[in-house]
Amino acid sequence: MLIVKQKQVLLFSFCCVAHFNYNKILNMLWHNFRRWMFMPSTVIRSFSYDKTKSRLRIVFVSGKVYDYFPVPEEVVEEMKKAFSKGTYFNEVIKPNYQFEPIDV
Repeated sequence: MLIVKQKQVLLFSFCCVAHFNYNKILNMLWHNFRRWMFMPSTVIRSFSYDKTKSRLRIVFVSGKVYDYFPVPEEVVEEMKKAFSKGTYFNEVIKPNYQFEPIDV
């Protein structure tokens, strides 16, 4: 907690000197921290989406790669927002969409 408060004070000082919006910068830093902290997950290394083919490609921490299809764009957007990518994958993607392994 002490480290966070020290960083907030330093950030606040920087924002005042540079005439930036303190809340905007703090939110930006928190958003980037959350992305780093929760992605990649312990199960999923990364994922990408091909809108033209409605294919979701998932690279697992194990190194295996699978394409899931046809996955609507809305489902992918929800996965991006999910706190746990692995849980979302297991509850929504895996049981509802076809898949094929990709040789890498």
